Amino acid sequence: MTASARTVRVAAVQAAPALLDLPVSLDRLEAWTGRAAGEGAQLVAFGETWLTGYPAWLDESPEAALWGHPGARAVFQRLVENSVEVPGPAADRMAGLAREHRVTLVVGVHERAGRTLYNTQLTFTRTGRSCAGTVSSCPRTTSAWCGGKATAPRSRRSP
Repeated sequence: MTASARTVRVAAVQAAPALLDLPVSLDRLEAWTGRAAGEGAQLVAFGETWLTGYPAWLDESPEAALWGHPGARAVFQRLVENSVEVPGPAADRMAGLAREHRVTLVVGVHERAGRTLYNTQLTFTRTGRSCAGTVSSCPRTTSAWCGGKATAPRSRRSP
């Protein structure tokens, strides 16, 4: 096997999503994926919780971990409303992007399961097929009690 046959061109996208705005963030993801594919990337990766960003300042705000705090409740409500359901329209759009651009697409998302959020890494093949998603075993709604760390990831396999 030649060196060029073993070479995979990777794009690690270091761009900002539209904080807590899923539709605009998906538009940005589409633009960056298209740009990376146009430059020859075979694997396009977006970081942890890229969809739709994470309000990290709340971790340092007094009383923000108190679920009754009005400001924290408002921000986390927006986070819930702008999180990805799997399966769902946002996941379908990402699968379509992978298929359209013939890239493996890896995206860190806030995944919504009911009213619980998980820090999930979604992977889509060049054909748009969803691979096993790695999901934090510590739901976002309880991460304050988990010390911000999951004890072990759980995985699921999507059809």
